[in-house]
Amino acid sequence: MNIELIQVPYDSGYLCVRTGCGPDYFLDNGLAKLLQDKGHYTNVHRTESKTLFNAEIKTAFELNRLLAEHIRTLSDGCFPIVISGNCNSCVGALAGINENDVGIIWFDAHGDFNTPDTTLSGFLDGMGLAMATGKCWRSLLYTIPGYKPVHERSVIHVGALDLDDEEKRLLKQAGIPLITKDLRDESAFISSFRNALIHLTKQVKKIYIHIDMDVLETGQAKANHLAISGGLSIEAIVNCIKLIKENFKICGCGIASFDPAFDQDKFVMNAGFSLIETILDN
Repeated sequence: MNIELIQVPYDSGYLCVRTGCGPDYFLDNGLAKLLQDKGHYTNVHRTESKTLFNAEIKTAFELNRLLAEHIRTLSDGCFPIVISGNCNSCVGALAGINENDVGIIWFDAHGDFNTPDTTLSGFLDGMGLAMATGKCWRSLLYTIPGYKPVHERSVIHVGALDLDDEEKRLLKQAGIPLITKDLRDESAFISSFRNALIHLTKQVKKIYIHIDMDVLETGQAKANHLAISGGLSIEAIVNCIKLIKENFKICGCGIASFDPAFDQDKFVMNAGFSLIETILDN
């Protein structure tokens, strides 16, 4: 397979700080070589801001425009993997892929469905999924080449642990399924996910997979400063990906929000490698 491995090494507009360090860490520890050794032709591209003064909102949208523009230049059949510091890179990735019949499977311990009117933290990256579905920042979103909102009925959210009250209300109002871990029975979790996928097959045929690494259980791995206990095992996510592949064509994926400063024994990094391999395996 032809792979385009795209780094977006920013966190909140800052280059190579906190989770912005994750993309380089993945590449410096051999991600491209791993994919090449698996028989994939792999090209690496780095997306960087071209402005002198960065700011969270301005820079995030600039990066998404650059990301979309780059992905739109890729040849047919080239598979984009976006390694980013922030989750909102999904917007540029989806705009670049520019598919009409696409849904999102969103793995994240957080909802990322806040808006400027509901957020209590003011954190732009707590709005990534809301941006992808066109719920906020519409004027800026339409400056991204190829942007079109993904319909809320074409989204499944997996692994949520920490949701604001207003965010819960918006997710419920949107009808987005929340597939959460059953602490007593992992098979119940997988069953709920499978049922949500069956419903989603009636809406779309293609899927963009987004994985915020803090969806992982912190007992196994802590991906960043926002990670909390109660997350999913690597095995559970792998099983979910296998089910996605049985039912949909995967047209791209994003791996986000990994801060190497919190990683122990490279556990999170290796988990990311495993998840990418699972997505790409025939």
